[in-house]
Amino acid sequence: MRKPKFDPRFKEDDLNKISNALGEFETLCEGLLETMTPEERQRYGRVGNSTLEWDTRVRTHMQQRPDFAPSYLNKESFYQKLGLQQQVRPIINRLRAILENWEDTESLINYDVDNDAREYYQNVKTLTAKSIPGAQTIYNDLYSRYANSGRKESNDNNKETPKG
Repeated sequence: MRKPKFDPRFKEDDLNKISNALGEFETLCEGLLETMTPEERQRYGRVGNSTLEWDTRVRTHMQQRPDFAPSYLNKESFYQKLGLQQQVRPIINRLRAILENWEDTESLINYDVDNDAREYYQNVKTLTAKSIPGAQTIYNDLYSRYANSGRKESNDNNKETPKG
């Protein structure tokens, strides 16, 4: 018997509390965040840490030599957005870490569930081979998951009922 990869440690109401907290978080974010199309995401891309550092250096120089800034540049807006940029990045990093942990947890849960399902299927397959009543019906239903695994697809004329 294989050892499960995930040990369920959620209390009965943990997921409800998390879902409610996410709802509150979504409400807090309403009207604050932007949504871009896939094309816009591609056009604007992502800014890396080296760009953020460069932007900060520009601010330093702009503050020291404001006369070098083009007349059409709104320096106050630039300073404000740079400040936001520096505050938003840590939040995004935290959210990414949390999301990655959720995705890892989901992967382990999915792995365990799928392996348990496969073990059940293999047992039903064995029971079908032993002609245990009721096993063939379950096997026929579950067989579709593996019907074309490792085999060439057959045409409808060659299809037959799976046998254990």
